[in-house]
Amino acid sequence: MCKCAKRLSKQVDIQALKMEKRKKLEEKLQEQQLKRTQFETNKAESDLEKKRELLKDQLQQQAEVHEAKKKYLHYRHEELQQLQLDWQQRTDMMLHEVEHQLNEVNCKRAITLDKLAELKRTFREMEEVVLEDRKEQEKLRRQQEENMAATKIQAWWRGVMSRRGLGKKADKKKGKKKGEGKKKKK
Repeated sequence: MCKCAKRLSKQVDIQALKMEKRKKLEEKLQEQQLKRTQFETNKAESDLEKKRELLKDQLQQQAEVHEAKKKYLHYRHEELQQLQLDWQQRTDMMLHEVEHQLNEVNCKRAITLDKLAELKRTFREMEEVVLEDRKEQEKLRRQQEENMAATKIQAWWRGVMSRRGLGKKADKKKGKKKGEGKKKKK
């Protein structure tokens, strides 16, 4: 039994050594895995830290750009409000000028209409005067025509009477000489 016990004891010792070696190897392996995990974790952390810093920088840049845009838009908004105010004032001035011109034109129109009414009234009066004058002239013309016709009739009648020797016999007896009669008007 001794040999068997020695052998068993040797085998136990070998097994113990193997177990110990295995345990050391497993510990080393776990240590290496732990180191690898730590290395990977540290690398991941540093990558994440770099990304975080990069994102932080980007966020800061975006915030600066946002502030610049905000300032620009605020400035532009104020500029446009001032421009709108200027245009509003110009429009109001132009509107007042146009209203003033319109009032002047309306006043001139009223004056012109008054003058036109006065001229129309004067024209009617003058037209009435002209019509009355024409009527009078027509009356005078007719009267002259009647007078001329009466004169012609009288001359014709006197001619007839004198050719027939009728009428004033006493005048012939008085002895009028030739050429002493009335001179004719031409």
